[in-house]
Amino acid sequence: MYSLSVFGMPTWDAINFSKFEFKSIDVTYTTPFYYARTTNLSTHLSNEFAAKQAGRPTDMFYRGYETTLRFALLLLDTKKDVASNLSRKGNTVFTAFDVQPVFLDKQKPELDYFENKRLYFIRVANGVKNASNF
Repeated sequence: MYSLSVFGMPTWDAINFSKFEFKSIDVTYTTPFYYARTTNLSTHLSNEFAAKQAGRPTDMFYRGYETTLRFALLLLDTKKDVASNLSRKGNTVFTAFDVQPVFLDKQKPELDYFENKRLYFIRVANGVKNASNF
């Protein structure tokens, strides 16, 4: 019997790897966000969401909450100069970000965009997720 490893993209987070057909396959995919949902804040948000919406929050709920809170706090701290402070550490809600400027043309010092350089590698083995970050 051969062991099989499959590597995928962040959209694979929506796949239910605990199903029987995935039990013998090691799956690894990347994502810029990872929510272990074990912190007091995530538990509180989950309970509040369930009480008001009669369901459980998805990762998109946590992403929206986290990015809004992180950048709103950054805006309050820096007033009008958010762009020069995007790479600043701190204001971590659930996920640590490493936002860095990207310059596509090395000859011109013109900023093209900002990118989060921190990635989490999610490994699913026997239907159980484990995360590590880089």
